[in-house]
Amino acid sequence: MQNSPLKFEVEDEERPRLLQILTFNRIAIVEEKMNWMDSIYLAGEPLIRAGSILEKYLDAIISQTMYYGPYMFLNDAIMLAHAKPQDGVNRLDLSLTIFKQPIEFSGSRAAKMIIMLCAEDNERHLGIMNDILKMCGDERTIERLISADEPDYILDKLQSILN
Repeated sequence: MQNSPLKFEVEDEERPRLLQILTFNRIAIVEEKMNWMDSIYLAGEPLIRAGSILEKYLDAIISQTMYYGPYMFLNDAIMLAHAKPQDGVNRLDLSLTIFKQPIEFSGSRAAKMIIMLCAEDNERHLGIMNDILKMCGDERTIERLISADEPDYILDKLQSILN
């Protein structure tokens, strides 16, 4: 019997991808202007309805943003809203909200898209994170997503770049 190195690879089903989690009912397109705290609650609504998070998870995101500032931005337009698993996560999930009127978080940060991610541990969401980073790396794709008027278009566009 040969000695073989231990493998710590995680099976694909243990690290779902963005399109395995993001569904039509987790996407919102918002026309009206609102303040940043309301935008966090709005982006989290589908996750609360699904039972994936408790409202205290949204309170934790707001508290962290108030304390640390708008550090959760991935680029000039996209915020990855998240908190710790112990802040009210029941299961892995995410939502995507497009704001036609950018949400002012500070003088230098305004979100046109909030992706809210709730992860129940430090590993399982990594496939989703890879997809989010891939999506954020293409400025044309971001512009198309932000200008979208229908959740179906967003899902189709993500399908084309993530597969």
